[in-house]
Amino acid sequence: MKAHVHTARLPLVAAATLGLFASMLVATPAQARGELSDAEALRAVAAAEDALGLVDDVVADGGSVVRDGEKVSVNGSSVTMGEVGTAPAGTAPLYASDQLDDTTTRLSAVMTSAQTAAPAWTFEEGTELSVLPDGRVSVAEADGDLLAGLARPWAVDANGRRLPTSYSASGNVLTQHVEVDSSTAFPVIADPTFTVFPGYWTATLNRSESAAAVGTVGSCAAVFSKSPVPALRALTIACGALAAFSAAQLAGGKCIKIHVAGLPPFVGTWWPTFPKC
Repeated sequence: MKAHVHTARLPLVAAATLGLFASMLVATPAQARGELSDAEALRAVAAAEDALGLVDDVVADGGSVVRDGEKVSVNGSSVTMGEVGTAPAGTAPLYASDQLDDTTTRLSAVMTSAQTAAPAWTFEEGTELSVLPDGRVSVAEADGDLLAGLARPWAVDANGRRLPTSYSASGNVLTQHVEVDSSTAFPVIADPTFTVFPGYWTATLNRSESAAAVGTVGSCAAVFSKSPVPALRALTIACGALAAFSAAQLAGGKCIKIHVAGLPPFVGTWWPTFPKC
């Protein structure tokens, strides 16, 4: 398989860089059958990050390759690579775990062919996963306390081309879906980036407040405008996204907790969780 990188409109240095990444990533026939060494897998992950301009790795550990069914400790939580027992023989992706800084770990999946099973990550029993409308995922304990947040997913092929991708959650299993076609160059790298928040503010809404927040933008804004915490009052600007949630999020007697990472009056990011009322 030969890489085709269109560089006509790119500056010379950028064109040369993309060409180098493509040459590093495009699979040989053996690799297309899923035969990547650990070193090749880690190089593929690093090249994909570079192709996307990611410079977020401040811990010089290089990462490590993890097999399907193996566990890693991620900022205090245990995560199993894959959904145990579901990937047909020989189709499981390789996984790489790389701590980026004190609070963030990237759990990349390396897909070596179109036959590779969808990457998945199994969190500890009792973990609640909520896929948000903007593509992020909140990871919570059963009582709604926030464990971590996952950034929007990305996936890139061996030519540095971004691929359509999304998450789905079932119980404590997170699956990343990547759309590939006949022009996709392998290996493909898919990425959940897992961040814990040592400090955050929390607003717990009761049943009626939860229904109001999900029901309309105006009602949502009214709920948060009453908060004595400046950071939570600032959430009125996020009510459009929160109100876009389906009422199904409240089915089964669940309410909403909002967790705001950042110190007042500045809001870094916010994460909803859905504990039982």
